[in-house]
Amino acid sequence: MSKVRQELKSIEVLPNLTGVIIFGVAFAIRFILFQFSNITEILGNRVEIVTPVTSFTRLTEGLYLFDNGVPPYDGGAFHQAPLFLACFQLLSYLPNILIPLTYIIADLFIAYLLANITRIKQHLYKDFPRIDVELDEGKPKEIDPWIVSGLYLFNPLTVASCLSRSTLLFTNLSVVLGTYYSLRNNKSYGMFWIAMATYLSFYPLMLVIPSILMLTNNTNLKGKRIGNEVYSCAGLYIGWLAGLLILSYLLVDSWDFMQSTYGVMCVSRNIIYFIFMTLNLTLNLTNLLPFVAYFYQT
Repeated sequence: MSKVRQELKSIEVLPNLTGVIIFGVAFAIRFILFQFSNITEILGNRVEIVTPVTSFTRLTEGLYLFDNGVPPYDGGAFHQAPLFLACFQLLSYLPNILIPLTYIIADLFIAYLLANITRIKQHLYKDFPRIDVELDEGKPKEIDPWIVSGLYLFNPLTVASCLSRSTLLFTNLSVVLGTYYSLRNNKSYGMFWIAMATYLSFYPLMLVIPSILMLTNNTNLKGKRIGNEVYSCAGLYIGWLAGLLILSYLLVDSWDFMQSTYGVMCVSRNIIYFIFMTLNLTLNLTNLLPFVAYFYQT
C-alpha cells in the first residue's frame, strides 16, 4: 500500500506557466468582483445560487445569536452545521478581507485537486481497454489536468457560487478531497472527508459506496481481505461522522441542530421551498458532477 501511495504522490501535478496563468486570472476575477458589495449581495439573495441551508446571510444571523448566548437553532432561521459557527466566529475576529479570501482560496484549491485527480486517474487506468474514440494513433488520449482546472474555475456558476459566499463551496471541497484521498488509497483521510461532506450537506452520503469501491479497486486485495477492507472503510466513515456530530453537540450543547439541519434537508413542509432548495443544490453541484462522474467510473 505504501508503495502505491509513493507512486501516486510522484505523479501529482506540478505548477507550470499554464497553471500559474489560469489560477492567477481566476484569483484576480474573484478578488476584483468581491470588491463590489452589490454583486455579492444580489447573488447572495438569489434562490438559483443559495438557499436557507447554504446562505451566508443566514449564517451571519446564526452567528449573531450564537455570540449573544441565544440558541442559534431556535426560531427556524439557521439551518447550517454547528462547525460553521465555530469557524466563522474565529474569522469574525480577523480582518474582513479574510472571508472573501477564504472562499477564493477554497475555490482555487478545489481546482488544483481536480487537476491532481485527473492525473492520478489517468495513471491508474492507463492500461485499461479503451474504445477507438479514446485513442490517438493507438495510444490513450490524455486530458491536460490544467484544462480541467480551467473548466471549473471559469464556469460562470462556479464564480457566482463563490461570490455569493454559499457554504456549499465547502461541501464541494470536502467531496473533492474525499475523492482525491480515495484515489490515493488513503482510506482514513478519504472516509473523513466524505463524512465531513455528509455532515455539512447530508446528500454526499451517496458517495460512500463509490469511495469504498475506489479504495478496494486500487489495491491488490482478494477474497476475504476485500470484505475486511470494506468493513474497515465503513467503520472509519461511521466513526468520523459520529465524532463530528458529538463535537457539534459539545459546541451548541444541544441536539437541536439535527432537526434544524438534516431535518430541513430531508423533509420540508413547504413543497415549493423543497423544490427550490433541490434546484439550488443541483445547479451548484453541476460544477463538480461532470468531474466526479468521470473520476468515479472504472
